[in-house]
Amino acid sequence: MPYGSDAVNDYESAKAYLSAGRNKNSRTLYSGGLNLEKVDPAFIDSDIRVYSKWDNMWLVMYHTNGTISINGLNGNGRIQAYSQSIRRLIAKYSGLNNVFTKAGKLYITEALSDWTQPKIQSCRQCKGLGRMDSICWGPGECYGSIEKCNTHTHETATETITENPDYRKHHAILCDHNRKEKHTLYRERECYSCRGTRRKDYGSKRISLAWDGHPLKIRDGQVVKQPANELEMRMANYVRL
Repeated sequence: MPYGSDAVNDYESAKAYLSAGRNKNSRTLYSGGLNLEKVDPAFIDSDIRVYSKWDNMWLVMYHTNGTISINGLNGNGRIQAYSQSIRRLIAKYSGLNNVFTKAGKLYITEALSDWTQPKIQSCRQCKGLGRMDSICWGPGECYGSIEKCNTHTHETATETITENPDYRKHHAILCDHNRKEKHTLYRERECYSCRGTRRKDYGSKRISLAWDGHPLKIRDGQVVKQPANELEMRMANYVRL
């Protein structure tokens, strides 16, 4: 069960974490240079935010009404959420399933997001064979000269190798396949991707939402749908016409 700063994920837990500290208005989260602080210390029930002093930006804000806002812009208006550490911290303290980038764009995955349709296809790793090649790297080594070795004979060992005249000799041992060079073992092991079934589901992926980094409000890990403003309604009507 999470405790301490790891337990902060909503307004009540953030308020409890602040109240347990010496300073009731601000307390470090011991993670990525983050502080948990009240937005307006003059009020007892003020909104609480996760603030990054290194990046000069707030990442997550807990509101008194139970909603949460996330932010990917720093103090200069630059999208700081392209940083992997910033995305990880936003997901951790907001309750989102994931915040990631793909093809240079930001995406968020809600906690209870929908899934794409299954897409069963032939395994792309093993080409539908269920098994894959592996490599035997050849002989091992036994320290000591072959003349003094009590385990191996000239038939089971290769030539004696001298690395340093002042150091002891060692000889190479034939591998389990009686070969002295690296070689490929065809279809020797089970495919790690399909586990030998020859087919794999390349669908059934979480559906993510594009995000421009501007503040976005969520509740219980889900994006709060905002009503369309007048401009958006006019544009929608224009498209329908």
